[in-house]
Amino acid sequence: DDYSLASTYANLGFCYMEIFRNDSAIYYLTKSAKLNKEGNFLSSLASNYYNLAVINTNTGLYDKALYYLNEIELNNLPLKNNMDNLIFCLKSTTYLNKKKWDSVAKYINITKQRCVSSKDNLTLLSVISNEGAYFINQKKYSKAEDCLMEGLKLSKEIGSESFIGKYYTEIGKLYIVQNKNEAAINYFQQALKIESLNNSSKNILFNLKLIAKAHSKMGNFEEASLLLDSIVRYSESVNSIVNFKATRE
Repeated sequence: DDYSLASTYANLGFCYMEIFRNDSAIYYLTKSAKLNKEGNFLSSLASNYYNLAVINTNTGLYDKALYYLNEIELNNLPLKNNMDNLIFCLKSTTYLNKKKWDSVAKYINITKQRCVSSKDNLTLLSVISNEGAYFINQKKYSKAEDCLMEGLKLSKEIGSESFIGKYYTEIGKLYIVQNKNEAAINYFQQALKIESLNNSSKNILFNLKLIAKAHSKMGNFEEASLLLDSIVRYSESVNSIVNFKATRE
C-alpha cells in the first residue's frame, strides 16, 4: 500500500543521508513526502520535511531548509517524540549560518527551555553548541566558555563520546580566537583521542588542521609543517581505503 511504500522510500532516504549521498536522499525523501501528503499520513510527512531540512542545512541551502521547517508549522503537522525540539534546534542552526542573530537567540532560548522541561539531553547538547557559537560571534568569550564547558560536562554525564569530542574541539576553537593557543592545542589533542577511538576520519583531519593552525599562530612553523605532512599522508590513507571499499562493492 501507499503507506508502506512511503515508509520504504523514507528509510532509503535516511540511509543515503547517513552515507552523505544527498542527491539520492532528497530523491527518496521527496517521493515519500509526496505519497504521505496524498495519503494524509501527516506525522510521517513531518518526518520527511524535517529530514529534508537537515540535508539542505548540511549542504548550505538554508532558505530551502527553512521552507520545510515552516511547512511543518504552517500545516500544523503532528510530531512524534521530541521532534518539536529538533525542529527548533535546527532553526537555530539555520539562522546561525544565515547570521540572523536575533532569530538565533530566539530559537536557542525556546529550544533550551523545551529540552530542559522534557529532559531531552541530546538535543540540548546541540543547542548549547549553537549558543556557544552565538556568543563567540558576539565576542562574549566568557559567556561562550561557560556555555561550552556546560555542554562538555553534560556530554560526560550522559556518556556521549561524539558530543565529548565535539565540545573539546569547540572549546579549542574558542581559545584559538582568543590566541590562547597552547590551551587550544590541549583540547584539540583530547578531541583527537576521542575521534581516533571512534575512527571518525573527518573529525580527525579537522582537529589535526586546527592543531597545525594553533602552532602556526605561535610561530612553531616546523611543527605546523610536520602536522600538515601527516594530514596529507592520513588523507591519502583514508582515500585509498574508501576507494578500495568502493571498488569491492
